[in-house]
Amino acid sequence: GYRGPFPALPPVAEVIHGWRDDLIPIESITRYCGEQRCQLTVLDAEHDLNSELPTLVAHFSRLLNTL
Repeated sequence: GYRGPFPALPPVAEVIHGWRDDLIPIESITRYCGEQRCQLTVLDAEHDLNSELPTLVAHFSRLLNTL
């Protein structure tokens, strides 16, 4: 799976990752979010997060309301 390097994040960011992602290991994402000091949300989904589209819409809406 992909192990980086990952790009730096903008000041307001949240990473959403799937527990069942077979491309990017959860350990890489937790380490990255710790280094970037950003919020991490882990969903019961695969890499494409398609099974969680309503959840993604809600997260994106909340993010837009903070801008």
